[in-house]
Amino acid sequence: QSINQSINPSLSIINGQRKTFYKQTKTKMPSPTPAAAAGLSTIDNLLSTILNSRLQRKAKSIILSSVEFLIVDFAVLQTYLQLEIQNPAITNGLRISLFVGAAYVAALALFLFVHSFVFLRVTNMKTTDRIENAYAKTNRIPLLDGILELPFPVVFRGSWWILPYVAWLACGSVIGVSSYLFWVVREELDMTALATLAAGALLLYQITSDFSEYWVHSRHREEVNGGTANSSSSASASAADASDEEASNLVGRREVSSAGFTRL
Repeated sequence: QSINQSINPSLSIINGQRKTFYKQTKTKMPSPTPAAAAGLSTIDNLLSTILNSRLQRKAKSIILSSVEFLIVDFAVLQTYLQLEIQNPAITNGLRISLFVGAAYVAALALFLFVHSFVFLRVTNMKTTDRIENAYAKTNRIPLLDGILELPFPVVFRGSWWILPYVAWLACGSVIGVSSYLFWVVREELDMTALATLAAGALLLYQITSDFSEYWVHSRHREEVNGGTANSSSSASASAADASDEEASNLVGRREVSSAGFTRL
């Protein structure tokens, strides 16, 4: 959240400068001069670097939180092993829920490590005003921001947009089942054990919430190679004004479209 709060103003400034610069050059002359094109390219590259860096930091934060959760989950397991539970159904349920939670977090961390290292290497990453403004509002509300951001994957869509909801389903199932089972044996738990359980639930919630935000941001990106940019330059320039009104991000003659959504 602190990373988003510090970067969002910079993104708004860069987006504004880029659009203003493009409008000025487009109004004064039919095509940008070499100096104008160089300036647009510099702003474009800077924005892409900021967005890439933010997603890399988000992925690193989630992976570190996953390691913390695995440590807490191990502590909860040790607490569970010390309990003398007579009901075998409760015993098996606790064992399964703890192992499922650990497997879910480990798989999510491994997936993020591979995705951020391999699939996030985009040379021309973009964002939109709608996404930035939406997360700027929700990130001001700690703890509840993850719940407020639940509609975002379906609102902003993109390829594999349903994946955050699969993660939320796994998170809710683990927290719900574990909470009920430990509530049944609550009389055998001390305050240290209860605090450990609460810390594990909060970590699992934070990991899933951050992953959802990471996934929404990573859907809105596009890699433009030289051939694609040259072949679509004239069409992009003619559609610039309409795209600006819809808060799309245009750089020079290159237009960021939904084509990037087809990538993982």
